[in-house]
Amino acid sequence: MRVELERGPIRLDRRQIVRIRDGAGRRICVREGAVWITEASEPADIVLEPGGCYSLKRDGLALVTGLDDSLVTLH
Repeated sequence: MRVELERGPIRLDRRQIVRIRDGAGRRICVREGAVWITEASEPADIVLEPGGCYSLKRDGLALVTGLDDSLVTLH
């Protein structure tokens, strides 16, 4: 299942994908679980665990995938 996320909290099931478009500067924080972030034109992917945060660097498409059942927020 793919979900487009605006701002605020969202629960992700394991392997669920959230698509963020043109999110440069938005901050993704993990409250529970773990996520994998792939950002367009960035050479490295990011894995976040509880308490971890990451600010998107570019506009374009970013994918946030639940590695476990997770709770994330987008600021």
